[in-house]
Amino acid sequence: MLLSTPVLSWTVSEDTDPFTDEPELYISSGDITFRCRGASFDVVIPFGEYLSSDFVKGIYRFDKNVSVEVEFGISTTGTSVFVQDTNNFTYQALRSEKLLIKVYDYQGTGHTKSIELDGLPSETILRAASLCKKPILSEVEDAKRQATAELEADLIRGMQLATAACWNLGALSSA
Repeated sequence: MLLSTPVLSWTVSEDTDPFTDEPELYISSGDITFRCRGASFDVVIPFGEYLSSDFVKGIYRFDKNVSVEVEFGISTTGTSVFVQDTNNFTYQALRSEKLLIKVYDYQGTGHTKSIELDGLPSETILRAASLCKKPILSEVEDAKRQATAELEADLIRGMQLATAACWNLGALSSA
């Protein structure tokens, strides 16, 4: 069952793959698409003209943040780019109003696109990422989560060692 719902200038489409029964969720403005298809969470940006048959170099910037130079994957038609680091890219997109992106085609010619992110249905994008088991965290949040887990493990080990030491002291003092 295909369901399409416009959300301001964004269209949300939900479906189920008839062969795998896996959910499919697309969030698109026409200028950028966030999607969960199969087990893959993708961010696709169409340029409408041939760019390359391989990776392309590019640069993007959210709002007035620092520009990021990256390599983008290319669609089979060679006219759209795939974001490689969907986690950080999506994290920034959810907190921004505008995306400026420039990619360089196989001849080195730059193609620039400005994308308004107003009205971006954040909850739906997070749901799409979740369906594909791709949590959207900033690098800082991810590092904090890992550090917290390591700290908790160290704390538990320390408590276990302290408990064992107390038992040993108790055993020695009663002897």
